[in-house]
Amino acid sequence: MANTDWRSASFSHRGKQREGNEDRCLERPEQGLWLVADGMGGHHRGDFASDMVITVTSDLVLEGELSQRSKTLNVALETAHERLCRVSANSEPALQSGTTVTACVMLGDEGCVLWAGDSRLYRWRDKSLSRLTHDHSFVEELVAQGKLTAEQASNDPRSNIITRAIGIEPSLTLEAVNFSVTSGDRYLLCTDGLYRELGETQLEVILGNAPSPDDAVASLQESALAGAANDNITGVVVFAL
Repeated sequence: MANTDWRSASFSHRGKQREGNEDRCLERPEQGLWLVADGMGGHHRGDFASDMVITVTSDLVLEGELSQRSKTLNVALETAHERLCRVSANSEPALQSGTTVTACVMLGDEGCVLWAGDSRLYRWRDKSLSRLTHDHSFVEELVAQGKLTAEQASNDPRSNIITRAIGIEPSLTLEAVNFSVTSGDRYLLCTDGLYRELGETQLEVILGNAPSPDDAVASLQESALAGAANDNITGVVVFAL
């Protein structure tokens, strides 16, 4: 099986406007596992929610074929959801704590991404960037219905309305997509603070020009902080060797 050697790097920054950072990220290349989580600032203790995702995945053991590994990851994320829902139910008054999540597991020439919310997974291949996830958001649904263009959606004031997240609704359905992995691929998991700040054209250029994951995350952070950086910004870059 090919492509079992990975190189990755990550960064997370509070940005220029936020007092704290509710984003979290995780790199576990020995397990072929990477993720980002964006605690929902409109809810109580978004950092608590994103920390919960890290807690249930930081020591996770993934074994077997990719399907089994993705199932194990799914169960762990469902556990985070259930714990957060219990905290909300036991609060007086009830206070919700939620987070988006995008988690990627890779094995050989296969990969699987599981997500809820609007954090994203991109793949750079053959000098071109493609998005492997779609946002669980109000405006993305309008785009799918043909009521908004992608450009209109990016500037719509309702773009922060998330329709699926960990810890918010009583039940959680994580979306999952399998994808191929080829030597030379470059992957970016990121929260909305990064892709909204830079745009996909700049993400493509940075990923394509970077000689290493460390160089890529350094350039991503520097470029994002050169702008307004109104939100927390987080990215994980993975090179398939």
